[in-house]
Amino acid sequence: MKTDKSTRFDLTDNMPLDGSRCYKRLSHLGLLEGIGGFSLAARWMNWKTVAWCEWNEFGQQVLKYHFPEATGYSDITQTDFNQYYGTIDIITGGFPCQPYSTAGKRKGKDDPRHLWPHMLIVTGKQSPQFDLSDQYNSEQPDHNLCLKIG
Repeated sequence: MKTDKSTRFDLTDNMPLDGSRCYKRLSHLGLLEGIGGFSLAARWMNWKTVAWCEWNEFGQQVLKYHFPEATGYSDITQTDFNQYYGTIDIITGGFPCQPYSTAGKRKGKDDPRHLWPHMLIVTGKQSPQFDLSDQYNSEQPDHNLCLKIG
C-alpha cells in the first residue's frame, strides 16, 4: 500500500513531512505518571503536558518540580478529567505492575493498584488522537506496550 506523503506526520514538530502546513502543538495528559517518564518524553517531542496524575508523594514532588505549569492530580479513581474533554491530543500512562508482577503478590484484578480500568475510563471519555500505555503484564508478555491512534 502506497502512503500519500501529504498525510504522514512528524510528531516531533507536528508538521506534515512535506512541510506544507503548521499544526498546533500537541497537548498531553499523563496518567499514572510515576516520576514523569512519559511527560519528559512529551517535552522532548515538543508536546505540552497539560496535566498529570500520580498517587505517590515522591513522584508528585518530582512532577511538580519539572512540570510546574501542568495541573497535578493525586488519585485517578477520584479525579474528574471532564474539563479536558476535546483538548487533549495524547494520553499516556504506565499503570502499576505490582498486581501482576512475579515479585508482587499477584492478586491481579483484586489488587487495589490494578488501575488499568480507571485509565481506560479516562481515555474512553477523552477520546484523544493518541493513547500510549506501557506496563508489564506477565499473563500476556507480548502485550506490554499499547498504542491506540484515533
